[in-house]
Formats: sequence, structure tokens, C-alpha cells
Amino acid sequence: MKKHAILKFFIILLIPLFLTAVFVVVTDPFFHYHAPIKGIPYTLSEERYQNDGIVKHFSYETLITGSSLTENFKASDVERLWGKETVKVCFAGASYKETAMLIDTALKHNKNLKLVIRGLDISRLADEKDTMAYDEIPWYMYDSNPFNDYDYLFNMDVIIRSGQNLLKMIKKEKATTFDEYSNWTFGKTFGREAVLGTFGRIPEGEYDQKPFGEETRKAVKDNLEQNVLSLARNNPDVEFYVFLPPVSVCYWDAIKRTNSFEYVLDEIKYSYELLFVYDNIKVFGFDDWIEITGNLDYYMDSNHYSEDINTMMLECMARGEKLLTKDNYLAYLERVKENYDNYDYDSIFE
Repeated sequence: MKKHAILKFFIILLIPLFLTAVFVVVTDPFFHYHAPIKGIPYTLSEERYQNDGIVKHFSYETLITGSSLTENFKASDVERLWGKETVKVCFAGASYKETAMLIDTALKHNKNLKLVIRGLDISRLADEKDTMAYDEIPWYMYDSNPFNDYDYLFNMDVIIRSGQNLLKMIKKEKATTFDEYSNWTFGKTFGREAVLGTFGRIPEGEYDQKPFGEETRKAVKDNLEQNVLSLARNNPDVEFYVFLPPVSVCYWDAIKRTNSFEYVLDEIKYSYELLFVYDNIKVFGFDDWIEITGNLDYYMDSNHYSEDINTMMLECMARGEKLLTKDNYLAYLERVKENYDNYDYDSIFE
């Protein structure tokens, strides 16, 4: 009798757990197991929890990725310009390693992927190749180990999100689009006052000239080789459109005032020379775009720009404009040097 009572107790205990697990697997708000169910308006908002599932289970031919400087891209712009189904999977503050892991996952799970549009932040060119920008990555979402899925199946945040998605369905609300996903433009203030409100100008004369030596060259080479070049080499049928996001003149002012100007230009030059090795890497340069980078109405701080710039960059790429090659990149870098070496930075602060 006692034995049957114990068994009954465990059955009663396990039934709610089983039903909870089934509920999460079916609704799957972070796409850990499958693509979205038609009719459920999913909310996209958690990049490091949802991007892995998106690249594994969604249908797409083009992928947009990078740091917060790529988050304002619109998938609809890519679909308008290239006619290819597109997903946007960015990581705020992303390192090259983190982005490379996501691209590699996408390439392994989607044989229809033909174009990757990727931002390469200037500030991370010389990162150590295994740098991860985020300490609390939910690895149980990324691996293929079913035995640690309890962190997902019985996660109250996941259960609540599932319920919220079903409530949205009842209310006939719409799913988050890949134009809206991670786009931070709404509610932000742009312009000179906004930029200067977040930008403390660095005093001159407090920094020694930073040399671009062998240690930096090795760091750049290792970082690009592992996290950019190897992806292109191993996937010759996929095109990679890469670019250094166009930071504002205030960002360049900081570079100048820390005596890093020649260092950064040498870093960029060396990076381009490495990227030109593979024909399926198309490099685009926007730092000579002084009519944009010098117009603080496009910026909310020294390097974050509005979605208008994202759209303009895509339109340039689609037309083949701003494309850098072995034949024109030195002239491009000369324009960049002339623009920011001779810019009247003091006028910004008057």
C-alpha cells in the first residue's frame, strides 16, 4: 500500500513537469527546437537567447550580423535590394569571435545561405581572437546536449514568454519583424547636443604615440584569420560583404587626441590587405564619407548612427559603390587620412 502511495505521489508530481515541458517545446519562444509555428506572433528581443535558434531553424538566404552598429539594418531593405529572404541576428557589443560562431552555425544549418552582411568594428580589430564580449552566454541554448535542456524547459522566463506569445495571438497582434528586432533607433535623440552630451573630449598631450608593431599585427591577423577569413575560405560559394562601420568625426577626434591616428590607419590598412585574399569577401569602405560622418544629426553618440545610414550603406553595397579593391584601397585611405587629419574638430565644441 505504501509503495503504491509513493508511486502515485511521483506520478502526480511528474505530470505537471511533463505538461510544462511539452508546453515549452511546442510553443518554443526562443526557437531552441523548431521554427516559429504559423499563427503565433513571436516576440524577438533576446539576441543571445534567440539568435542561435533563428539561424538554425528559420528560412533565409541572407544574414545580417555584427554589433550594435548593425542593429538598425532593416531586413526589408535587403529583400528590396537583393530579392533574398533575410534575417538579422546581431549582438550588442559583439566580439568577432561571438559573431563568427553564429555565422558558422548558420552555414552548417542552412545550405541556402548565400550572402552574409557583416560589420567589423574598428575598436575590435586587434582583440585577442577568442575574446567574448558577454560573460553570461546561455550555452545550454547553443549546444546539442538534451540533458541540460532543463534550464530551458523549466525556465520561468521562457514559460512566461510562451504565455505572452499566445496572448498576442488571441489579441491578433503582430510578430516582431527583422526590421524591428534589436533596432534601437526609436526613442533615441540624435544630433550635436546628443553626441556632446555623451562625449567627454580628451585633453591633448596626455598620450604617447601608439605604435603599430608586430604584436598588434599578430593580434589583427589571428583575429581575422580565425573569425573572418576561415569562414570565407571554408565556404567559397557564400559571399561575405564586410565593412568597418562609419564612426563620427567625434570618434576620430578622440583617436587624434590619444595620438592613435597613424596606428588606427595602419591597423585598417593591414586588415584590408588580409581581407582582400579571398574573392568571396567584398570589402566596403565608408570612413571617407565625410558628408555623413561629419554630420552629427545622424549620430546619437560618437559612433552609433541612425537607421538612415544603415539603409544608405545597403543601397551603396547593392549598387557596388564604396567597394574597396587592391587597386583603390590606398587612395581610399589617403582620403580618410586627409579628411580626419585636417578636420576642424574645435568647431564641434564651439
